[in-house]
Amino acid sequence: MPTKFPCVVCSRPVRSNQHALQCDQCQEWQHRVCNTEFTRQQYLDLVSGEFDLLSWYCANCSIPRMSAVADTSNGSTLLSAVEHNAESTRLSSGIGGEEVEDEEMDVDDPMPSPQPHSLPLPPPTQSFDVSLPFETNCDNLEDTLPAMPLPSELPSLGQPESVTYELVDAGTKTGKRLLVDSQGYSYSVKVDKRYKGTKVTWRCTSRGVKAPCKAVVVQDGACWIAGIHSHNHPTQPGRQQQRKIAAEVKKKAKTDVFRPAAAIVEEVMTRQLSVPESLPNPSHLARAANRRRQGNRPADPSDITFELAMDHIPDNFLVSDIQADESRHLIFSTPEQREILKDAKTWYSDATFRVVKSPFTQLFSVHAFVKRADEQVKQLPLAFALMSRCRKRDYKKVLWTIKQSLPGIKLKTIVLDFEAATWRAVRSVFGEEVTIKGCCFHWRQAVWRKADSLGLRMPYMTSGPVNTFIRHLLALPYLPAEHILLSFEEIADRTTLAAPALQDLVAFIRETWIQNSMWPPESWSVFNRSVSTNNDTEGWHRRLNTRGRANQHMYMLINNLYSEAKLVPIQVQLVRESKLKRHQRKTFKNMQGRLFDLWDRYSRNEIKTSQLLSACSHLSAPHVE
Repeated sequence: MPTKFPCVVCSRPVRSNQHALQCDQCQEWQHRVCNTEFTRQQYLDLVSGEFDLLSWYCANCSIPRMSAVADTSNGSTLLSAVEHNAESTRLSSGIGGEEVEDEEMDVDDPMPSPQPHSLPLPPPTQSFDVSLPFETNCDNLEDTLPAMPLPSELPSLGQPESVTYELVDAGTKTGKRLLVDSQGYSYSVKVDKRYKGTKVTWRCTSRGVKAPCKAVVVQDGACWIAGIHSHNHPTQPGRQQQRKIAAEVKKKAKTDVFRPAAAIVEEVMTRQLSVPESLPNPSHLARAANRRRQGNRPADPSDITFELAMDHIPDNFLVSDIQADESRHLIFSTPEQREILKDAKTWYSDATFRVVKSPFTQLFSVHAFVKRADEQVKQLPLAFALMSRCRKRDYKKVLWTIKQSLPGIKLKTIVLDFEAATWRAVRSVFGEEVTIKGCCFHWRQAVWRKADSLGLRMPYMTSGPVNTFIRHLLALPYLPAEHILLSFEEIADRTTLAAPALQDLVAFIRETWIQNSMWPPESWSVFNRSVSTNNDTEGWHRRLNTRGRANQHMYMLINNLYSEAKLVPIQVQLVRESKLKRHQRKTFKNMQGRLFDLWDRYSRNEIKTSQLLSACSHLSAPHVE
């Protein structure tokens, strides 16, 4: 192809080793990358002959011409136009088997190259235009906020509005007094040796390096006298209100060092609400508040040898500070919480790790239910322990301290997660007088995780016998403790010739939950128990984790726990008035009702053990995806 032919779009010469197409009408050439809408892969497919082209027109010839023949015999206004981007038979790189690779060009390929055999639909063979009227559909967008209304009255030209001044305590960034006037200017104190006694010179706070403002105001008692220099910068409407709001935010932040800065800003701005243009930026106020109170916050401890800042711990909240054996534990509970905990017959204990940070490792909490005469119940948090270590000796110290703070304790049962250190500590502190029960949810979770680790997830989902077998194992806690061993052996006998994974699962349950003296069947059977899990306690932990960020400042976490503790007397009163009760989903309520019906029938010998096990296995089958 001759190189003297220029491209109709970029006017650069079209060389023989470039991708280009020749117009079927004007016979001119156009680079492929110059708005032909052909990708590299499409061009190569054209050259290789994977599909043929009928005709192709360049950018100049593809513009619809109004002189084209119009068919108006039936009143239509359909105009015939020239075909655009139709198929072409003239390709600069496809003549005589020439090389089809592009030489580097100054113009980048505007279209990404698709994968082979992923071509879009072919372009139409005819171009057309429809000139019928049509309705434009517009989104119903909201109107822009209207501009601030202009004042209905303006001061008279002959009587200029007098300037008023107001002092704002701690109005500057350094916490010093600030003078603001009604025009939007602010002033700080200037040391002026000429004036002594009651006179004070206030200098404009706009003091740039190149053009500092020289405006001053002299205060003589209750009189304000403006200096001879005018301000050299524009005024800031609402500056008086902004400074007052900022000063109040900083003042409150300094006294309430653990409250979120955004909450303080919202409270102050709501109370000081004025015209919108006078309001400061809330994010700026929050940052200023945090800076102001940074020095008032006690340092976060880095190890267990820190000195506890009692000024930042609410009164009557710290029960004990246990320091011994390279560990440290802080126990918190209000007198109202301890009074309820003392009378509770069943405790529910669990731990969370998300909200604490080093040197502490977990937040251990103790909960109990309060109940009305009509059986309405609500679980409440009653004791908290920040623990730096989680061994048996640590739990013993914490539980012993809590027990000593509760004279006349009435505890009969404690529900725990399956952590060996906690169980040993409870038995050591409370002895045989207190029954320990495991959480049914955690028991089933432990068994299912073992089954999943043995590769039984897919067989459980696809094989009926395996599904039934695992469901029966997971339903064992719903049997009386005395019947669990024989029922388990009946199920285990089926695995004599079964797959090794099923045999391993049975061996795990036998060693961990049947023959283990730590967790015998009596400790995890939930037969005839209305509350069989620690889910209420875990729900409170989830709420605490959601409301507060992870790895909280220790003193901030203590104050958050105190906020929860202050709600306990209110919640007790609401339970008494039947205005607060335990929230249970309808599905769980229905399942509980059916379980108690089955247990009642089993107690009356109306159904066999295998029937009870099968029915419970359907009610509590795990949902696996």
